[in-house]
Amino acid sequence: MSFCARAVDVGDEAPSSSTAAGSDLYAPYLSVRIRCRREDAEVLSEALLCFGARSVTVDDIADAGNIDEISITSTYADGEDVDSSVSSAASSAGLNYSPVYEASVGKQSDWVASVQEIYESTEVADGLWVVPEWRTPPDPQATNIIINPGLAFGAGEHPTTKLCLLLLREVIKGGEHVLDYGTGTGVLGIVALKPSSFPSAVDKSEENKLTNNLDLKSSRGTYDGVAANILLNPLLELVEDIVGYAKLGGIVAISGILEEQVPKVKEVYSRYLDNISISEMDGWACLQGTRRV
Repeated sequence: MSFCARAVDVGDEAPSSSTAAGSDLYAPYLSVRIRCRREDAEVLSEALLCFGARSVTVDDIADAGNIDEISITSTYADGEDVDSSVSSAASSAGLNYSPVYEASVGKQSDWVASVQEIYESTEVADGLWVVPEWRTPPDPQATNIIINPGLAFGAGEHPTTKLCLLLLREVIKGGEHVLDYGTGTGVLGIVALKPSSFPSAVDKSEENKLTNNLDLKSSRGTYDGVAANILLNPLLELVEDIVGYAKLGGIVAISGILEEQVPKVKEVYSRYLDNISISEMDGWACLQGTRRV
């Protein structure tokens, strides 16, 4: 089985842990409080992480009653262009308005440690865990995917990531050539590369290998599977690019969309895919289909 990571603007790869442990660890940070419609809180919070936010905390929606607005508190490195981040996140999330925000400079503190407190180990399925690198795996005998979340999307706990991981668990049989379009933490590709994640996917004919971005130009139309867990607008704008990497009859899976956004996304992707099916979890959806021959 081989795997390729495709980094795009909405899913930059996470910096290495050595970088996080460097001199910036105790740098000042910006605390940004953003107001948005209550129904947009989840999708906007995920988009903010793709556009520079180091951490995101959403007010407890259950405690918000019937109010129309809710707050998202984000942290940014000092000097980050917050205005551009919020604007880009709102656009990519498909919001038709500009969220109002206010920013303040926090005291010098270990904001990376604050981010780390948010993330726990996540059991995606029986025997398959996604574990932050600073946590001890709850089940050492399980297949444990060790990642550094917080600076990129894909920590395993979000429904869109779970939907994609469960789909990979279902469709990977062994020997496939898989593209993780958007990458983030790389959790989808890491899981696809670990044969023990998929008991039936042991392939001894070819060593697992990682293909870098330099090979992508010549690899269009060659992938058995393409998974893109990004955001609504990029999914719509990049449909030909995303589908174009799959071979004819290859599987294409996209996520990062809310259930109510499915009809719009399905309309666009049905021009290129057959046998479309939808899986849903906690208000989020994953669309799967095969590239039309």
